[in-house]
Amino acid sequence: MYKIGDLELSEANGFYITDPLEFPSTGKFDESSIWRGQQVYVSNISRNALKGKISGKTASRLAISNLLYYDVNNYDWNYDTEEIYLVEDNTRQWKLKMISVATSPLVSEYFEFDINLVVEDPSSEGITLKTSTGSITGSPTNITGLTNSGDKNANFETLQIDGVYYGASNAKNIRFQHNVSTYPFNISNEILDGAKVFFYPKINKSNHIYEDFFASTTLWEHNRTSYSGVTFSTDKLVFGNSHYLVFKFDLLHPLQYDPILTLSIINLSGSPKVQVSKDNVYYWDIDHNLENGTSIEYTLTKLSGNSTFYIKIYCGTGDAFELSYMKLNSWHSISGQQPYITVLANALNDILICTLTAGQINYTLSWRDKYNY
Repeated sequence: MYKIGDLELSEANGFYITDPLEFPSTGKFDESSIWRGQQVYVSNISRNALKGKISGKTASRLAISNLLYYDVNNYDWNYDTEEIYLVEDNTRQWKLKMISVATSPLVSEYFEFDINLVVEDPSSEGITLKTSTGSITGSPTNITGLTNSGDKNANFETLQIDGVYYGASNAKNIRFQHNVSTYPFNISNEILDGAKVFFYPKINKSNHIYEDFFASTTLWEHNRTSYSGVTFSTDKLVFGNSHYLVFKFDLLHPLQYDPILTLSIINLSGSPKVQVSKDNVYYWDIDHNLENGTSIEYTLTKLSGNSTFYIKIYCGTGDAFELSYMKLNSWHSISGQQPYITVLANALNDILICTLTAGQINYTLSWRDKYNY
C-alpha cells in the first residue's frame, strides 16, 4: 500500500494499484518531457531529481478529487512548508518534490490514473526514526549499538550536542569519527555550559543556541570570558557605570548569517551598547541600540563568515540596566566537513568514537535505515 501525505492509496479509500512504483533508468528530471512547461517549479528541484510513476484505477470521484489535491496544478510545491512523503507499506518513504496526476475518462465504471512523481533521491529511508543518547566525559569514548537494516549507508538526520561544565571546564575540542573511517566530524572548539548545537548533515547546516534565564549564577560564571562590575541579583544581572560582560563563542564552523542576540532588559538609562569582535581586541557597535523590553532581538552585524566571535554587553559612564534573559541563536555552514559520518549499510553494531579534551557533552543522534530502493 502507498500513502502520499495523509492520503492512503488503499482499496478502503477506493484506490486499486495496477502498476507499482517504478523509477525508469531514463527518468532523470531534466530529461523527462512530461515536466516541461512547469518551469515555475524547476528552480527548487535538483537536476539529479528522478521521476517515478504509480498507476491505478478507481471508481470513486471522491478518491480522484483527494488525489488531485496534491497535483502540481493545485498544490504549491514551491512554497508550502509541509514536507510530503510517499510511503510504501508503512516501512519506507521517499521525500516528494512534486507530483502530477493524469486521469482518463470513466471507462467500464473506473477512472484510470497515473501518478508521475519527482523525488530528490530514489533511495528510500525507514519510517522509524532511530536514536542513540548518552553522556561523555572520558576520551576516547565509543558510541555503540548503531544499526541500519538497509543496504545503503545512512546519513544522520540530526546530531544534537549539549555542552556541560565538568571538571572545572566547558566541553572543548569535540570530535566524532567512525571506527572504520579516516574522516573526522569536528563538532566545536568549545561548547558553553548549557549551550546546544544541532547538526543537520542533509542540509549542510548546524544551529547553535545558548540561553540563560539567570535563575542562578551558574551559567554566566561558567561561561563568561571577562567582566567588570556586573553583579547578580535574584534573577537578573545588574549593570552600572562602566560595567561590561564578555562572552566568547568558538564554534569552529563559519556563520552563514549574522547571529541573533535576544535580550530582556528593564530599568535602562543612558546608552548602553552591545559590541562584537572577531579577536577580542577590535570591537564595533551593532546597528541596534539597547532598549527596555522583553525578548528584544538584536542582529550582531558584520559577523557572518566567522567561526569565532566575541560579544560585549557594555555600559558607558552613567549608563545602567538590568538583564533578565539572554539568548544567542546562530546558523553555521558545515559543508567543509564532508564526507559526513554515517551508519554503515547492514550494520548490526556500528561504532562512533568521540574525543574531547575537557568538559562533558550530552548527545542525541538520530537516523533512519537507508535503502538503495
